[in-house]
Amino acid sequence: GLDARQVEQLIDQMCGMVHAFLHRLQRVLAPAKPVVLSALSSPSALARITAVWALEAPLANPRQSLGAANDAAALLKLADDKASPKGFPAGVTVGAEAKRVAAVLQKRGA
Repeated sequence: GLDARQVEQLIDQMCGMVHAFLHRLQRVLAPAKPVVLSALSSPSALARITAVWALEAPLANPRQSLGAANDAAALLKLADDKASPKGFPAGVTVGAEAKRVAAVLQKRGA
């Protein structure tokens, strides 16, 4: 078995690997933001709700996301969108999620 010092070293190594991965992921996602924003106007409800959730998704720093406070206006344009992707629970609509994520982004930006 491993002693406490070895376990601590393994945890430190894993944390370092996760941190490095998240930084690489952030560099990949940042250029994708215009594509995500354009998906908000897709005819597909699934594409729209996925774009909404992508803007909320955390990046390397859990307090950061692909979306920012200034993206709330684009999200709020979907506030009245009653579409619900097939198979989603009742009440989960593009508009409801867009309003929720807009509020989260505005709060983070405050």
